[in-house]
Parts: sequence; C-alpha cells; structure tokens
Amino acid sequence: MGSLSARRFATHLGVALLTVATLALSARYPRAETFVQAATIGFGYLSLTLIGATLLVGPLALRRRPRNPVNLSLRRDLGIWAGLTGLAHVVLGLQVHFGGDPIRYFVQPIVREAYFAVGEEERYFEVVAGWAPLTDLFGLANWLGLAATIVLLLLLVLSNDRALRALRGPRWKALQRLNYLLVLLVLIHTVAYQRVVEREVGFALGVAGLTGVVLAGQLIGVSLHRRARRTHPSA
Repeated sequence: MGSLSARRFATHLGVALLTVATLALSARYPRAETFVQAATIGFGYLSLTLIGATLLVGPLALRRRPRNPVNLSLRRDLGIWAGLTGLAHVVLGLQVHFGGDPIRYFVQPIVREAYFAVGEEERYFEVVAGWAPLTDLFGLANWLGLAATIVLLLLLVLSNDRALRALRGPRWKALQRLNYLLVLLVLIHTVAYQRVVEREVGFALGVAGLTGVVLAGQLIGVSLHRRARRTHPSA
C-alpha cells in the first residue's frame, strides 16, 4: 500500500467493489443490447453519483470543524474514481453507435447528389461534400459530454500531491472548483440522453433525487460555513 492509509485503502476498495457491483447490475439491464452498451450506462451513472458524492464531502466535514483544509482525502479519492469511471463511460460509449466512429457523434455528413458517366450510362451517386456539427438533442448531448470530459481530465490530472504542491493551496483549490461546472455539464448531458433514448422514468427520478441531495448538501455547507465565520472569525 505504500503511503496509502488504511482509511484511504478502505475507500478505494469500497468504490472498486461498488464499480464491480454496478457493472454486474448493468449487465442485467434488459434494454442493453451488448455488454459494452450496458457498461457504458453503468459507468455513466456511477460517475455521476461519485461526482455528486465529492460535493457532499465538504459540507459533511464542516459539521466537525469550523473550516475545511484545502485537500480532503476522501473527496479527492472519490474524485479519482469519478474520473476513471467517467472516462470508461466515454471510451465505451463511443463504441455503441456508428460502428465505433467517434466523429459521427459530433458532426454529420453533408451529402450531395452527383452523376458520373460510367461507360455510356450516367449513374447517380451520393457524395459527402462536407461535414456539419450535430445540433439536435443527440448532438448537443455529445458536445456537452465532450466539454465535461475535458474538465474531468483536468480535475483527474490535479488529483495528486505533486499537483497540490506545484500549484500551492489557493490556486489548486480554485481549479478544483471546476467540479461545480463538471456536475452541471454531466447532469445536462445525462438528462438530454435520457430524452434521446427514452430511458425509463426511474432513471430520471434517480438523477432528480441525486440533484436534490447535492443541492441540499451545498446549502447546508454554506449555512455551516457562515455560522463558523460568526462563531470563529479567525477560522
């Protein structure tokens, strides 16, 4: 384990087991045509749940202390797993449609009619004259997913002691606040895809419930922080 504490090891082991259980449960989803599609769904919802969990660690910690340190190990470890499962969702998800051609998730071909002489005959062909961004709900969901992936990669790169030392506390913490942008992008991406594929209402209720819990946790955190500043002005 090296420098990994027993508590952190327990966290990683617990989330690893949760990931395995999620994949096993996803494999039983009747609408998934392949295991890749099932795993894509499982990794996606697990990553969203873990992102939400990272936003609850701080408010819960404020119940025991007037001010949180810059880095909370539990929040960072959950963030690492959120990043890994999120990237797994992206990689597998790009294999589900269009024969695994990732470009088609974001742009569509502009097809024009063309006629070519073949011997003494003219034959009709369709040729690709260019590409245009996908702007329907499917395309917008994918563009939002791409933006979320970029933010997720950045946060994952920052989730280590070397980055914390290099950036110092305040700058590292400022970049970590991109987690709020990440959860917003992922939520919209998820809801959009639920509409595109007409996912069962239980999925929508689950996302709504998670959103409510995270919002409540953030409001509690703000309240505790303000109370601590009044009680401990130097905190």
